[in-house]
Amino acid sequence: MKTEISVFIAGLAAGAMALWGLNSAGIINNSSPAESRSDVSDEPLYWVAPMDPDYRRDGPGKSPMGMDLVPVYNEDTEGDSQEDAAGTVRVSPALAQSFDVRTDKVVKGHLKTELSTVGYAEYDDDYVVHIHPRTEGWIEKLHVRSEGDPVKQGAALYDIYSPTLVNAQEEYLLALRRGNNKLIAASRARLSALQVPDNVVQAIKQQGRVQQTMTMRAPQSGIVDQLNIRQGMYVVPGTEILTLAQAAKVWVVADVFVADLAFLKGGETAQIQSDSAPAERWNGVVDYIYPTIDDDTRTAQVRIRIISESGRSESSLRPGMYTRIAIQPATEEALLVPRDAVIRVDRQNRVVLKTGSGKYRSVPVKTGRSDDEFTEILRGLHAGDEVVTSAQFMIDSESAKKADLNRFENEMVGAEQKSVLPTAMVDGVINRLDKKARVANISRGPIEKWNRPAATIDFRFSDEVNLSDLNQGDSIHFVFKVDQGEFTVISVHPPMTGDMDEAAGMNKGHDHD
Repeated sequence: MKTEISVFIAGLAAGAMALWGLNSAGIINNSSPAESRSDVSDEPLYWVAPMDPDYRRDGPGKSPMGMDLVPVYNEDTEGDSQEDAAGTVRVSPALAQSFDVRTDKVVKGHLKTELSTVGYAEYDDDYVVHIHPRTEGWIEKLHVRSEGDPVKQGAALYDIYSPTLVNAQEEYLLALRRGNNKLIAASRARLSALQVPDNVVQAIKQQGRVQQTMTMRAPQSGIVDQLNIRQGMYVVPGTEILTLAQAAKVWVVADVFVADLAFLKGGETAQIQSDSAPAERWNGVVDYIYPTIDDDTRTAQVRIRIISESGRSESSLRPGMYTRIAIQPATEEALLVPRDAVIRVDRQNRVVLKTGSGKYRSVPVKTGRSDDEFTEILRGLHAGDEVVTSAQFMIDSESAKKADLNRFENEMVGAEQKSVLPTAMVDGVINRLDKKARVANISRGPIEKWNRPAATIDFRFSDEVNLSDLNQGDSIHFVFKVDQGEFTVISVHPPMTGDMDEAAGMNKGHDHD
């Protein structure tokens, strides 16, 4: 059996070699030391065409395709070992030079990652003020007419007539006339709570009369971002009259792919550009990473605060502008290989590892992030390893064939070993026998080699066993095998000399051991 397997594997290996003729031109699979030659020479054995290894000549020249012939040397296999890992192949120096096989070291370093994304400029919420009335009333006069109007701090916004404000002023004047300090303080506090400015309160005290309308003024400079009322409207405390925002104070909200969130922790620097102001560049810093993901775009939002420069106005970056953003995240030290070294396949990435002089092996790796030059290796390599960065696909193909051949050989040997099923010889008594179904319930004796006690179980009889001379109650000496939990009698012999009473008197239950 082993001889047939070896012959079959050898034939399969020969077929695999023939499928890729590069072997005969210089790529050599592992060989045993017995197959190596000791008479190593610096002179080439012959010359072959790079694309047709069957085209051989005794000296240099041109192939039919016009390519230079490649020398093939008597490879020194003294360093080869049967302990080389599965998939190890050898590449001759001539072929390595012909196909420009280049290698590079696995190093520790930092990725030069730059996240490019887009976003929109928005008002900085720290400088946005919403104006609401504290009482119900009527807008007698509106001093701002439209959204976008500039407003200075302290400028009049609107005049309001409110019965509540009138009553509060009358209470204050009454308290002043009575000279009740507690009542004066309480009425003064009420006016302050209704947003009556201190200078207006002083005017009421000096003039001794009530103002029928009250002028409300801007708490900060800015522009009118929203204007929700018109002159003459009736308003209540829940009415949002207008919003003031500072145009020079903006931040940028950018969309970032979920896969790039691992780079961001906050505090990263960013470069901002806008086609609306192509001559301008703004510097920013990632100020906040929003906690939710957009269901439609599968992106997260990050907020970038503009870093103001001394003496420079940021007014050219306006809210609503479309921006292009480059974020420079700080990366931790990682294990890096050149991007060209990674062979990306559907479920597993690989690199071709140089394991010795002229020896290569394809190994699986787990990759992480990448930049323009390098790819992060999370598992599979170590610092200082040497990987192939050019022509690695040919070596990877040959390594995969070699590894598959070794795997096939191991599986065949394993299958041969599994074909030997466990058997045992034991005495027993037939309790019940169904010759048609070829099934019997037998009380067997103990099996010492398996450390199993005596038991009563059901057995099947193989087709080779003659049942004509067997009957219920017979004492037999038999051999059975165990195959996937089923007990099969493969031969029956005359009973061994000994007392079978113990076996005959055993319980008739089933043993599922």
